[in-house]
Amino acid sequence: MGRDSPLSFGTLLRRARRAAGLTQEELAERSSVSVRTVSDLERDVAHTPHRDTVALMADASGLAGDERDRFEVTV
Repeated sequence: MGRDSPLSFGTLLRRARRAAGLTQEELAERSSVSVRTVSDLERDVAHTPHRDTVALMADASGLAGDERDRFEVTV
């Protein structure tokens, strides 16, 4: 993506997961979603997730403040 293009939800999710030191399996377990869902979302092949799923993933990744706001606004 270009510099001015906003990052996709999948890219933000993958970055948050990696920053938290989590595997896809660990994020899935902590956020009560399937590994397939995490994988599909990270690859931007899944439909837009529900806001509650996004909140669970943000919580599981330890996102807070502006970082969390950016994560949640992409949905």
